[in-house]
Amino acid sequence: MLLAIVREAFASGLSQELSEAGIKACFSVSTNEFSLAGIPIFLKVDLESTEVCTAAPPSDISPYLDGFKLESSFSEEIGTNGLVRSYHYKLIPIVSPEYSSVERTIYPIAISVLDSSFSPAKVKYIYSKPFVFAVENLDVEPVVTNSVEPVYVKYNHWITVKYVGYGMLIILCIAILFIAFRFLHYKHKLKKMTPRERALFELEQLISKHLVDKGCVKDFYIELTHVVRRYIERKYGIKAPERTTEEFIAEAIALDEFPKQYIPELKEFLASADMIKFAKREATKANAETATAAAKNYIEVDSALDLTDSIQQEGKDN
Repeated sequence: MLLAIVREAFASGLSQELSEAGIKACFSVSTNEFSLAGIPIFLKVDLESTEVCTAAPPSDISPYLDGFKLESSFSEEIGTNGLVRSYHYKLIPIVSPEYSSVERTIYPIAISVLDSSFSPAKVKYIYSKPFVFAVENLDVEPVVTNSVEPVYVKYNHWITVKYVGYGMLIILCIAILFIAFRFLHYKHKLKKMTPRERALFELEQLISKHLVDKGCVKDFYIELTHVVRRYIERKYGIKAPERTTEEFIAEAIALDEFPKQYIPELKEFLASADMIKFAKREATKANAETATAAAKNYIEVDSALDLTDSIQQEGKDN
């Protein structure tokens, strides 16, 4: 595994000196090597002016840099006559794909010289030579400075168990919420039904169980009578499921709203069912079908009374 590859570079020269019209300029770099890891290079420019000619570097040397960025700079006066100043620049090599294998260059820097011996004063320029930094021998195979053996980490199976458990818990919660929603929807649907609709719905559910075919005749008759009794309770308010047949018939007779003409038939239906439930009288499939038809007929006929009463009431009102 390659941990570190350091490519070094060199500059074409460490220093340059220029002299013109009494102006002296010295350009120097701190090293002729640099690292792509971003180790800075320091550029120094010393300028010596005269009484009539004043030298100054550019206010910004960034345009003269290729592959470097200027991080900071400062200047200082050397001596006491104010004619010599030193300018210092800190340059950072740019590390990016486009500069990974090309030269870094400090282009010729223009030093302006203001000659006040003329009227008006004239400006001329002197230029340094370029500093070129080249990446050293890119074709050489990189040297591996260190290698690391692979480390095998034992897999913790409890992580799998934990997340599988979380997944199953989430699925269980979703299932419970779904079942609860279906149950509440079912209850709401039943609540909106009329006593007739609710009784016929329960009767269809009882028939779909095929209890007689399975030999559960007693259970069939118990549920069949409960369908009729719950219908009466919802419509007339008689607590039919909690009373014996005799108690229920007596309360029905005493209730003014209960239609008296159907009491004999209802009494016979309930008594026949009691004989099978409690006396264990044998019942055939035909008997069960007859009892089912009788229960359905009673519910339909009793419900039709409400429609007849409503029509008669409307006739009286008109």
